[in-house]
Amino acid sequence: MLATARAPRGAASARAGLTGLQAVEGCTTHAALAVGEAAVAGRVAEGFRADLTVFGLDPVEAPADEVAQAPVRLTVTGGHVVHREG
Repeated sequence: MLATARAPRGAASARAGLTGLQAVEGCTTHAALAVGEAAVAGRVAEGFRADLTVFGLDPVEAPADEVAQAPVRLTVTGGHVVHREG
C-alpha cells in the first residue's frame, strides 16, 4: 500500500519556503561552513577555490519556478572554465 502525503498544517503551511538569497547561501557559504571549508570555499574571493556557475538570470531576484529552467552561461571548476555558452 502506498502512503499518501498529507498537506502541511500549522506553521509549515503558512511558510512560503526559502527566499532566493537563502537558497543561494545554502548552496554556497552555508554549505562550505557545514563541511569545514569556509576558509577556502563558499564565495568568490581571492585565495578561494574557483568553482562557480553563472546563470542567465539572477537566482536571488528571479521567481523560484524560473531558476530551474535558467540557462547556464558559464561553469568554472577548479579554476578552469568547463562550460561557456556561445
